[in-house]
Amino acid sequence: MSSTAANCPGPSTPIPGAGDAAMHCELDDYWTTLAIAKRVHGETRMLNLHLPHYRDPVLTEMAKLLGDRL
Repeated sequence: MSSTAANCPGPSTPIPGAGDAAMHCELDDYWTTLAIAKRVHGETRMLNLHLPHYRDPVLTEMAKLLGDRL
């Protein structure tokens, strides 16, 4: 997760309750990165998704849903 946060031009925002680690950050005026990591059966699964800007509550719900699916 730290490498994803390091690639963010601005601050990253942690998302509690979505996998073992989750965060989002704005890449530019249009794109947001959503990253989620979860340990499953001894493996680390990670999702890194680029989406148009959404409000924080939408990103949090999306991260929780995706974290449950990993």
